[in-house]
Amino acid sequence: MPGLEGYTLIELVVVIALISIMFSLALPRFRDNVLTDQVRKTSRWVITQTRHLKQQSTREKKDYILHVDMDAEKLWISTPDMEAEALEQAEEEAFQLSENVEIMDVEFPGRGRISSGQVDIYFYAKGYSDKALIHMQEDNDRRVSLLIEPFLPQTKYIEDYSDFDN
Repeated sequence: MPGLEGYTLIELVVVIALISIMFSLALPRFRDNVLTDQVRKTSRWVITQTRHLKQQSTREKKDYILHVDMDAEKLWISTPDMEAEALEQAEEEAFQLSENVEIMDVEFPGRGRISSGQVDIYFYAKGYSDKALIHMQEDNDRRVSLLIEPFLPQTKYIEDYSDFDN
């Protein structure tokens, strides 16, 4: 028929096949990087919360504490003036680490590394925080470090185990 233009069945099949091949190659990588990367998920939570805590402590003129419990594998936030019931609720609503992620230790300059129990990182009303390194490890031995600087709003993500000597 004159004037009718379109795609042939073969052209459509080739395009669908190419799109299918692209998805089959991209999907496993997407799944591995986005859906199962629990270290990055935990890192994002810590980075977001530390930025928020620095802003909130200054704005509200109130100290905040980031609790890192290496034995229970969870993190939560409180204030020094919280009542026992509110503190208990904050701990119950804590950010729980994935089963394949562990916090290896928390390092403070001058105090060294603490590798068990609960560690508290303070965010002070005057706009600064404790300087600390949080070291995490995934099951496949991939390690990351998160550097919380006292006077900077950003928490630095380091794709390796780093300490204050480096």
